[in-house]
Amino acid sequence: MIAGIYLHPWDLFDDGAKVTFDNIVDRAGLNSVTIAATYHGGPPFRGGFFLQHNLRRRFYIPEAGVVYFNPHPEYYRGTRLKPIKSRQLGDYDALDVALKEAKERNVQVFAWIICLRNERLAAENPECAIENIFGVRDPTWLCPNNPNSKEYLLALIEDIVSNYDVSGLELESLNFGSLLPHPRGLAADNLTDALLKMCFCDNCRRAAKNMGYDWETMERDAKEVMRVYMNMEPRVADSITRGRVNTISFIQMVVQMKGLEDFMRFQADTLIQVLSEMRERIGRLGREGSVSMYCDFLLLRRLRELVNYYIVNPTTPEQLIYQASMIRLMVPEAKLQLNINMLPGTRNFSLEMIETARKAHVRFINFYNYGNMHTKDFDEIKVALACAKE
Repeated sequence: MIAGIYLHPWDLFDDGAKVTFDNIVDRAGLNSVTIAATYHGGPPFRGGFFLQHNLRRRFYIPEAGVVYFNPHPEYYRGTRLKPIKSRQLGDYDALDVALKEAKERNVQVFAWIICLRNERLAAENPECAIENIFGVRDPTWLCPNNPNSKEYLLALIEDIVSNYDVSGLELESLNFGSLLPHPRGLAADNLTDALLKMCFCDNCRRAAKNMGYDWETMERDAKEVMRVYMNMEPRVADSITRGRVNTISFIQMVVQMKGLEDFMRFQADTLIQVLSEMRERIGRLGREGSVSMYCDFLLLRRLRELVNYYIVNPTTPEQLIYQASMIRLMVPEAKLQLNINMLPGTRNFSLEMIETARKAHVRFINFYNYGNMHTKDFDEIKVALACAKE
C-alpha cells in the first residue's frame, strides 16, 4: 500500500527537507509525498493556514495561482498564459527539493496540480475565464474549452512530467467551477449552485456545436430555470436559502429538460477530452506515472482508461465501505485512493478508518496535510498503519 501525505511548498521551505522528511518518513512511517506543484490562494481564499509545528511561522496566506517549481520557458512559447512563480518563496524549487530528499529515502513523490481554478490567471485574463449564466466572467476559474486555458494546462503538465521524475500526478479542479460566493439576493440551493458553474462563453458554444449538441436549447433551458429563481417571491427565496423548502435537485431537473441533460453531458465530454489530451501528451513523452482524481460518479466508467486512482474522502468508515462497493459495482478493477483529513471539524482519521481501508483493498492512503497536523498526529498515524498490517 502507498501511504503518503499532502505537503505544501511553504512547509518544506520553512522546515527544510531533512526535518520535513524526518517527520514524514521516520516519525509517521509514510512512504510517499504529494507536493503542490501549483496552488490556489489570495482573495477570495478564506482564512489562510494555521501551521501547527512550522519552525518559522504560525500563519500563512498562499498566493493566488502560482507555481512552486522552476518552469521551463520552452514549453510555454506557444501559450498566451504563462506560469507565475511564487514571490513569497522566490526561486525555491519545492518540487526539485522534495524529489532529491525523497530519492535518498526511497520515497515516492506525486505532483499535486490545481488545474483550472486559478484566481490570478482568470482575473488577469478574463477572456480565458468561465462566463457565467449572467454573462459575467468568473475571476477564479479558467474555461477548459478556451484554447489558451487548455494549452497552458497541457504545457504545464508536459513541463512537470518531462523535467521532474514524479511517480504520478494528482489533478484537482479539472472541472467547471467557481469560487465566487453565492450572489446576494438570489435564492441559494443545489440547483442554482449548479447553474452558476456552467459556462456560456463563445468557446463553449462552438465546442458544443462541434460535438453535435443543440446549444440554443441548452442555453434556453438553463436560463429559463434561473429565471424562475430570479423572479422568486422574496419570502420564498428566503425560505429556500434557509433550507426550509425542499427544492428540486439539479439531477431531477436534468431528467425533465433535454437542454440541461445536454449541458451536463457536454461539460462531461469536455473534461474527458482535456484529460484524454493530457494522457496522450504524457504518453508521447514515454513516461510512466499514475493519475489520481476525485471520484465523480457521473464520469466513473468513462474515467477507467484515463485515471489510475479514484479519490474518495468519506467521513466515516461506513461511508468508505459504501463508496468502495458502489465504485467497484461500476468499475470492478478500480483502484481507490483514500484521503484522510486531519483538520479540526472535518477530521476523519481513526484506527477503524485505516483498518476499513485495508479490508476494502484501498491501494493508496493520503493524509491531509503535513503543515496543519499536530506533531502527535505523526505518531498516531504510524501506530494506526502498523496495527492495520497485523
